[in-house]
Order: sequence, then C-alpha cells, then structure tokens
Amino acid sequence: MEYPAIRLVRPQQTEYMIVGFVLTNWKNYFYQATEEEFVAKCMTLSNGSMNPNRVKAIYKQLREEAGL
Repeated sequence: MEYPAIRLVRPQQTEYMIVGFVLTNWKNYFYQATEEEFVAKCMTLSNGSMNPNRVKAIYKQLREEAGL
C-alpha cells in the first residue's frame, strides 16, 4: 500500500528546494542581495507559493550564519 505525501512537508520541501537553488546557482547573489531582493527572487521561483515572512526569516538566519 502506497501512502500519499504528507501535506505539511510540502511547503518545507519547497523552501529547501528554492533557497538551495538560489544559493547554488547564484553564488554571490546572496551576499549582495537585499532582503527585499531575496524575497522577490524566492517568491518568483516558487510561483508565489512560499510564505514571504518565512523567506525573510530564512534570509536573516542565513545572513547571521554567514557573519553578515
């Protein structure tokens, strides 16, 4: 018996995929982008399916971890 994907995991999976795509394909983009630019890029790539407040939190966390 095959079980369907858990719906609560899908938004988090999208977050990982989109943010990972931005970080790997535009290597210096993250260091130069403002919060608004990063949010706009993630929202565009996810076709608006990401939560903008969550993207802002991810941006702040990544900047903090990078020491910026």
